[in-house]
Amino acid sequence: MFNKGEQEPGPEAALKYLSRHCRWAVVTLGSKGCIAKHDKESIATDATGAGDLFASGFLYGLIKGLSLEACCKVGSCSGGSVIRALGGEVTPENWQWMHKQLQLKDLPVPDISN
Repeated sequence: MFNKGEQEPGPEAALKYLSRHCRWAVVTLGSKGCIAKHDKESIATDATGAGDLFASGFLYGLIKGLSLEACCKVGSCSGGSVIRALGGEVTPENWQWMHKQLQLKDLPVPDISN
């Protein structure tokens, strides 16, 4: 992928590479959020932490047919819910917080009644 002696690529280079092979490409930036690309649309999103829940929220948005920006927002809301409690636990209060954030941003709210 990269030649010997080349400087290690940054996140933008990784996004460019991924987007050549995937319709939906996302590179998380740790505490700095993420960058994402779908077709010709590219965006950057603020950080929340909690990468696993960010990914699950992003995928939820993708399954729901949301735009790239909305997928990133759902991922951020989802990731934000887990960092509100010690040990990365999504408590009932944190689920409520996430639902409220999704509603405020006019995003679909998952049904967790099952």
